[in-house]
Amino acid sequence: KNSGRSIHTEQTTMTSTTSTSSNSNNSNSDDDQAGAAASPPLLPPSIAHNLPLIHRCLLADPSEYESLTWSGRPRQWSTPSYEEFVADLQEASNLHDDNNNPETIALAMKRAFLDQVCQRIQSPSPSSQRDPSSSSALLNLQPAQDLLLELHQQLRALIPSRTDLHGLLRDEPVQRDATTTKDEPRSSCSSMAQLWALTIQAARATSLLESEARAASTRAWIAVAQPRQEELAASTTDSDSSLTIFFLVSSLLYLLYKAELCANDKQEFYFSTLWLPLLVRQQQGAALERAALAQRQQQQQGNGISGSGGSVVESLTLEALPATRAWLQEAYENRDTTNDNRRNDDTSTEDQHHHYHRLLRTSWVRDILFRSPHNNNTATTASLVWPEIFYLDQAFFQGLRLRIRLAVAGSALALYASRVAHNPQALTTTTTSNADNNNNNGHDDDNNNDNDELELRRAALVNAMGARGQASETVYRHDIIDATVQLARYWKRSTTATNTPLDEDALRQHCRGVILGQDPVLQLLEQRMKTCFEELIQHGNGEGTTTTTTTTNPVVAPARLQSDRAAPTLSSSQPPKQQPQRPHRKRDFLQRANALFGRRGLSFFGSDLALCSWNALRVIETALDIYGAALLEPELSRLAAESTSS
Repeated sequence: KNSGRSIHTEQTTMTSTTSTSSNSNNSNSDDDQAGAAASPPLLPPSIAHNLPLIHRCLLADPSEYESLTWSGRPRQWSTPSYEEFVADLQEASNLHDDNNNPETIALAMKRAFLDQVCQRIQSPSPSSQRDPSSSSALLNLQPAQDLLLELHQQLRALIPSRTDLHGLLRDEPVQRDATTTKDEPRSSCSSMAQLWALTIQAARATSLLESEARAASTRAWIAVAQPRQEELAASTTDSDSSLTIFFLVSSLLYLLYKAELCANDKQEFYFSTLWLPLLVRQQQGAALERAALAQRQQQQQGNGISGSGGSVVESLTLEALPATRAWLQEAYENRDTTNDNRRNDDTSTEDQHHHYHRLLRTSWVRDILFRSPHNNNTATTASLVWPEIFYLDQAFFQGLRLRIRLAVAGSALALYASRVAHNPQALTTTTTSNADNNNNNGHDDDNNNDNDELELRRAALVNAMGARGQASETVYRHDIIDATVQLARYWKRSTTATNTPLDEDALRQHCRGVILGQDPVLQLLEQRMKTCFEELIQHGNGEGTTTTTTTTNPVVAPARLQSDRAAPTLSSSQPPKQQPQRPHRKRDFLQRANALFGRRGLSFFGSDLALCSWNALRVIETALDIYGAALLEPELSRLAAESTSS
């Protein structure tokens, strides 16, 4: 009856139902019955048909599994009290119209809905106007009754298989009679006191379905609402006080919010403990992506899906992926031929595997990520059509290239600002990691204040560079130059060379060259950045890398993730306690990348570039995991054989 037992019951029911369904579907064939018992549970359609979710899971490193969510938003560990919930609604309604935060907009809309419902309740209903002697003659309780019915439905949806418990929440008192119309609502719940009693009953049911930490705020609300309900029950007439009505409606909205939190917790519990391991550990995600790509290519070619008995995955060949084949051809032609004197027969399969992966990693950086007609290592200046195997990454890739371009330009601007300020040590200051700022444990408040101000200057520069298209080009350039000058002035105040004047005119001239892409320092930093990316992605393999090896005895509904960490429970509203430190591939990569970019003169945006290089690495690694053994390596082997024979 608590959250842990209820969710465990639902998980067991779902697992057994899925297994039974899988076995029943395979029972028509005697040959399939033995394999059905050992097969892992099938993914539900909400997962199997959600390719963006599947791809997001495959892109994640095992060290990131704990933070992955179904919705893609961070987990909400905290649970606001009723008072905090109402305060948030009030604050959102007072914000200006130019606030574009989606969460704030949602709160403002909820507050507007609350006010509308309160207004409707205070307007008499048609039935009460015909019967002035009614105890609810001054109130129209139907809007609040509709909210209560919605709350009942959401609570039942949390335990869909426990139909024996659904009847504990009675809808009859607040439902319309079959003989009435929408404009003439009637129900047996005709007083505010009765509606309060039903609301408190629903709140008690909510507290039983929530986790213990989330239920504490619900029980606190019940403790406040119970005396108010008793006062209304003892009164002979309903209170038409606006405060009483506001309390009722806001309480119903709060309980609906709590039910939504509980549903999200349940959904994320299933995802992290059952579906995510199936996607990444049992390789169902990779198989679904290959099948989706095959179906996409067949539909584009107008061939449809063959029903001859062959699977969709088997029909995925490079003949249907011309852009991918062209990329492989170019990657092989632009390879490093230093070791080509060795024959394929003298190279082990494992060596060939690593050789092909290194080749494709290099080509990913040179020929796709930073492809340009000015690349000296590219045999042709023709633009490469986007390879089909990266079709799920195309939108992300465009944003990634933009962030890299802005980070390099920002590094060039910061370099000029430090030179003009005669403060060459400025760029060695850590400015881009909040974690580093916490290492001093509060022992150096002055240093913290300096870092805070420097971070503000950096944020102003980032905002100015990212505002292209929001104003005229003249305003765009002016804002970037002004943010750079402000950064130089800050660094000038931080240096001991105060007698040297700040040459702002020279700095503005350098800024114009960087913005136009014609500055030699910018071009030098861009080349250094590409070299860093190639080095990092080429040697990014290490502990925690996913592999395509499948298990011979698949585990049905594994309870632990690939990282061997148990999923966080719902018994607390706080994040899980820190476990003993283990090798953390992403953290180690980012630290190494940040240091490398810093040594190459890109330290001011080193953490941004480090994160971009990590994301680029995961894209090519995921593609190699999904398509390497099935498509890419055989084609490269064929090209190598043709080259050797010729």
